[in-house]
Amino acid sequence: MPVPKLDAFIQPLLDLAADGEGHTLREAEEYLARQFRLARRERNELTAGGAQTRLRSRMNWANTSLKRAGLLESAGRGQFRITDEGKRVLASVSGPIDKKYLLRYPSFAAFSRPSPKTSRSQAGRRPLPIWDEEDLQMLQDRQSGGALYSPRQQLRQVLQMVLTRMRSQFDDDLLLRLTGASPKVFERTVLDLLLALNFGQLEGERERIVVQQRNERGFAGIIRSRQSGDPAPGFLALCLDPLLVLDWRALQASGLSVPGQEGCKGILISSARFAGDILTASGPGGDHDLQLLDGKQLAALMIEHGLGVQAEQQFSTYALDAAYFE
Repeated sequence: MPVPKLDAFIQPLLDLAADGEGHTLREAEEYLARQFRLARRERNELTAGGAQTRLRSRMNWANTSLKRAGLLESAGRGQFRITDEGKRVLASVSGPIDKKYLLRYPSFAAFSRPSPKTSRSQAGRRPLPIWDEEDLQMLQDRQSGGALYSPRQQLRQVLQMVLTRMRSQFDDDLLLRLTGASPKVFERTVLDLLLALNFGQLEGERERIVVQQRNERGFAGIIRSRQSGDPAPGFLALCLDPLLVLDWRALQASGLSVPGQEGCKGILISSARFAGDILTASGPGGDHDLQLLDGKQLAALMIEHGLGVQAEQQFSTYALDAAYFE
């Protein structure tokens, strides 16, 4: 049978977590493949972007949706477990647990639907949820604000929305793939990015990157200076669930040295989002001179510098050159 629609993944993924134990995404993928009785061909079917299988993509987004609703939570890198609310739902809900049901949770509703009060420019920048295209017309109507457009303008709007949706999906797929990879792959990616950003004036000299600490959360180190006595910029990279919000207490509890102290610049890279206290500590007047890269920025920079991605297709639109015909 074909890979089911996204809605069909939500209930069985929550059922898998019902035992209260932590489960890995790999385990969940095998479980869902058996539940849906997928043949090898269906299991290996790729998404349109080709970044991962359709099975893994829809499983990841069911996992994300349940976390946004508060029914699942992170149990470590690439793992999840049920929450008390998730247990309550399984025990009390007799009907299907799907997208429609999750919309009763404000945290999920805000993630899944743009606010009606959102301006047209804001809606264009907002990452769109990864659902099938059934919502496209509704989203178009909300973005247009009820204004009348020519057929050409409408087509351009739809194209822009589709491209925005595709880019948002790809950004999230890329981040999920990175955080689900081995620590070795995560470290290599971050070091490649430091080189691409020319952090610490590396000028392509990879041998100047010195990793001093490693643990299950990430790694930290310095950029060795060319001349003795010069400041050595530091870096700290944490591979965390992209849905987590990293605060200062959790950062200090990582067991890794926080850079940006004693007059030395530093960079903090995390696949999660940053809480306000980290933004304050690294901002003007803060205790640390830190450049911050969160998960969204990390994915965008990986795409910009071609790390783990390759251009698949480019699109151009054309307008008449009226002056040519005069």
